[in-house]
Amino acid sequence: MTLALTRQGNAWYLIGNEDKAIEDHERALQIIPSSSDNLFFLGAILFEGGDGDLPRLRRAKQYWQQFSSPTRTRPRKARLEGHPPAANGHRQPRTRACRAAAPDADHGRGTDSAAPSGSAPQ
Repeated sequence: MTLALTRQGNAWYLIGNEDKAIEDHERALQIIPSSSDNLFFLGAILFEGGDGDLPRLRRAKQYWQQFSSPTRTRPRKARLEGHPPAANGHRQPRTRACRAAAPDADHGRGTDSAAPSGSAPQ
């Protein structure tokens, strides 16, 4: 539901209806108050249309401060923190589909593990 409201809010903004865009992003924030997309876009919409309207610019700043707050709940970050990076600095793929799509261990560094022994990579 919030993804639909976020996309709809962005669409309203792109066609020039800031009021409906703000309304949709605020509705999404009522459902998930820490939604990073909605906090960011709502701040951006309010800022872009601010044109010297100090109360509107203050609201934009407030949403961006919530967006960048270190105390805001970040479920995506919490999930990632449970999966430390591999020794090479890359995060380990967590699903079979990701592992199947991931490059070999060389991670695109140019080594050719499939080359027959005795032949040098070109």
